[in-house]
Amino acid sequence: MPDIEIERPGVIRSGRWAGQSIFVQDDRAATGGYLILIGADRQGEQAGDVWVEADKLEAAFNQADWAVDWEDS
Repeated sequence: MPDIEIERPGVIRSGRWAGQSIFVQDDRAATGGYLILIGADRQGEQAGDVWVEADKLEAAFNQADWAVDWEDS
């Protein structure tokens, strides 16, 4: 199971888009899922995004083979 932090910036250590910033935004109240912002700055802005259903977040991380270094809050 991948280590997934919500609403906490990180850097993709390995997998697809390695070296890019990442931010997982909880958007369940509005869309029922999560926005995964790639290339995001610390506020989750200036990024491309991928939307996934709430129950598919772990599968998305597994498919992209992401290992993430999450920043200290």
